[in-house]
Amino acid sequence: MDNQAQLCMGCMRNRGDARICPDCGFDEANPPIVGFQLPPRTLLNDQYLVGRALGAGGFAITYLAWDQRLARRVAIKEYMPTGLASRTGQNSQLVPHTGVSGQDFRYGLERFLDEARMVAQFQEHPGIISVTNYFPANGSAYLVMEYLEGCTLKEYLAQHGGRLSFNQALALITPAMDALRELHRADVLHRDISPDNIYITDSGLVKLLDFGAARQALRDRSQRLSVILKVGYAPEEQYRSAGKQGAWTDVYAVGATIYHLITGQIPPPSIDRLADDQIQLPSTLGADIPPAAEDALMTALAVKAAQRYETIQDFQAAIGLPTSATLPRRQSATTVWSRLRRSPWLKNVRRNPWALRAGGGAALAILFFLGFMLFRHNGPPYGTNLPPNLANLYPFQPAHAGEIAPLKDSWPLPDLPTIAMKARARARSWSADAELVEINLQLQQSAGYKDYVQTEDGTAQLRFDFYSPSKQKALMITPNAPTVPAKPDADSDDSMGFVDWGSRRAIPDRFLDLPEAVREAQQKGMRAPTISSASLTNNAQGTLFGDDDISGLKWELVPPFGRRYIIDAKNPDATANGN
Repeated sequence: MDNQAQLCMGCMRNRGDARICPDCGFDEANPPIVGFQLPPRTLLNDQYLVGRALGAGGFAITYLAWDQRLARRVAIKEYMPTGLASRTGQNSQLVPHTGVSGQDFRYGLERFLDEARMVAQFQEHPGIISVTNYFPANGSAYLVMEYLEGCTLKEYLAQHGGRLSFNQALALITPAMDALRELHRADVLHRDISPDNIYITDSGLVKLLDFGAARQALRDRSQRLSVILKVGYAPEEQYRSAGKQGAWTDVYAVGATIYHLITGQIPPPSIDRLADDQIQLPSTLGADIPPAAEDALMTALAVKAAQRYETIQDFQAAIGLPTSATLPRRQSATTVWSRLRRSPWLKNVRRNPWALRAGGGAALAILFFLGFMLFRHNGPPYGTNLPPNLANLYPFQPAHAGEIAPLKDSWPLPDLPTIAMKARARARSWSADAELVEINLQLQQSAGYKDYVQTEDGTAQLRFDFYSPSKQKALMITPNAPTVPAKPDADSDDSMGFVDWGSRRAIPDRFLDLPEAVREAQQKGMRAPTISSASLTNNAQGTLFGDDDISGLKWELVPPFGRRYIIDAKNPDATANGN
C-alpha cells in the first residue's frame, strides 16, 4: 500500500488514522512483546517490513511481515537461539555470546541457512510451506515464507471435540504423509512432526511447517541450547545425540499424531516407554479403527526403530492407503473443503446449458434454491434455541424419519439401491411416472447436525431427484431432513430449473453400491480412505462434465483432497431389464 504509516503491524491491513486497528485490535503503541524480538517496522533486506511476532521458541522467532515489492503479507522466521545470543533495546543487531556459545551460535546459523536452502527446493510442492527467500542480516539469518491463513491441526482438533474418526484423521494426515515421502526421497527428514506443525489452510490445503533439522543439529552440538522435543511425538533416538535417525523417525511422529487424533490422548513419552511401555491400544480408548489399521499404527509407534516401518510409504500401505499412484508436484486445485459444501443443485446448473441462457430466469432459480435450502436446513431458523414467540411457529421434525433412509448408518452409505427404491415408491405416490434421475449425498462433519443420516464420520445428507414427464416437474426427496408443517415431508415439488430433465435417463433399480465404487476409485489412484461427496447420474452418450465423460450410469466421487473420480456404476450382475 502507498501509505505504510497506516499499515497495521498486527494484521498488515490499512487501519487508517486509528491508533488501535479496527480489524485485529492491535495497538502499536503498546504491542505484546516476545523476548528479543525485532522492533515493529524494522525493515529487512530493503524489502520486508516486520510486524508482530507470530510465535517464538528456543530456536527462532516468526513474524508477520509486509513484502513491499510484491505488496503481500509473508511470514519471516528469524534465527534466534536463546542462550547463545541476545538483543538489547531497540537494537536490531543480534549479539552472540562469547566463547563456546559463540561458536555454537555460528554453527547453528549455518545449519539454519542450510535448512532454508533445503526447504526452498520444495517450493512448488502443495503439501510443504513455500520458502520464497532467505538471507543473512543483523548478525542473524531470515527465512521468508508464504503467509498462511487457517489453523494448525492441533487447533482443528480442539475445535472438533478433541478427537476425530479414523477416516477423518487419515483424510487430514495423508497429504502430510505424501509430502514426507517427497522429502525422504530427497534424503530430507522433518524431525518435528506433530499437530502443531501440520497446518490446514482456509482453502483446505494441508501443509507441513517448521522443519526441525537445524534445531536438532544444534541441540546435538550444544549443551547450552534448550531445545525441547515434542514429548509424545519424538521417538527415543531423538533424545540421544548418537541416536540413528532416518525416515523411521518421522514415521514414529506421524503415528503419534494419528494416535492423538483418534484417541484424544498423546502417546506416553518414548523415552519412558523404553523402560516400561504402558501405551494403550486405540481401540481400548474408544477409537473405531479397523484391526489391521490398528496393528499398522502400533507398528509405526514401536519404541525401537528396528521394529518400525522403514519408510512412510510402507506405513501408508499397511494402514490402508493406496501407494501405487505417483503424485504430481502440483496437485489438483480441489482441496479438503473446496467441493464439500457445494450444493448438488449448483452442480445441476453447471451441467445443464439451459442455465447459461436463462437470463432473467436465473434470478427465479436462485429464489427457488434459497427456498429449497430453507427446508433442508440442518435445524430451525435462529439455531437450536428458538425465541419463545417462535418456538411453536417452527416446530421442526425429521421428515419421514427412518422410513426411507436409516437414521444411523456407516459411511459411505452401503445400501443405497434399497434406499433409492423406497424413495421412488414415495415419489410415485406424487406422480405414477416419476423416475429417479439423480442421487446426491454429502458428508458434513459439523456437530450441529442432528437429522439426516448420522454416521461415525459425520452427517450424511442424502437427496433423490425425480422427474415426472406428465407433470413436467421435479420432486426432491431428502430423507430425515428437518421440516415444518407447511412441508411435512420436506419434499420439494417445483418445475423451476428442471424443464430439461425430460431428456435425462432414469437410474435403474440396480447399480454399483457406493463402498464398491470407492474401492474402485482407490484402485485407480485415489489416495483418500473415504469420500466427502458423491452423485449418481445416467446420462446420454456424449455428456461431459469438464474434461470427464460422464455418459451412461456413472458415480462421481469427490474425496476430501485430490481430484474427483468418475466410476462406472453399472451393476456387474445387471440383467437385460435395463440395468
